[in-house]
Amino acid sequence: MGLLSEELGDVSVPVVTVDEAVDTLGLDHVDFIKIDVEGGELGVLQGAVNTLQRDRPLLVFEMNVFCLWRYGRTLPQDLFAWVRERYPHTAVIDSEAVVTHVESDATVNHILHLFGTGANVMDVVASHEPIRITTNELQAARRGSSHKSLNRGISRDEGLALAQTRGENGANRFFVDERKGNSRVPGERGTVRSSI
Repeated sequence: MGLLSEELGDVSVPVVTVDEAVDTLGLDHVDFIKIDVEGGELGVLQGAVNTLQRDRPLLVFEMNVFCLWRYGRTLPQDLFAWVRERYPHTAVIDSEAVVTHVESDATVNHILHLFGTGANVMDVVASHEPIRITTNELQAARRGSSHKSLNRGISRDEGLALAQTRGENGANRFFVDERKGNSRVPGERGTVRSSI
């Protein structure tokens, strides 16, 4: 019984870890993992540890500091520490499309200070390759500029491209077009894998 069950009543659902799903589906390789679980990020990551070690996928997750503590009972510093122990390159993208590279615990503390403890949301990108997407590129995409400038991507080795557009409700949406080096916008047909 957790906080939600006390507020909303009990609901039982089957749960499997990422590692179990990868094994059950017989996936040979996982290139990209996107997580948006309103506070349960650390649990999902802990259930993906074998996949993260074996395949070293690009990792993107939404982090809401309030939900992280309220529903996951996780401090944001602990989540960042867990991710940074496994990924050499980590960055945060805020609602204004500002990219902040996480270089140390001091950077984490600075980011958390800026976000406070409210319902602010940030996207975290973790990679084994340098994260090359810039604030200027994301902000240009937000203004409706051509997405072609984003084709540099975040990992030339894997050919991944990250593009940012504005969602219907004003939230940022990021799309990864795996191995094509192309950015895509919502509603466009193609090989878009996921959104955050």
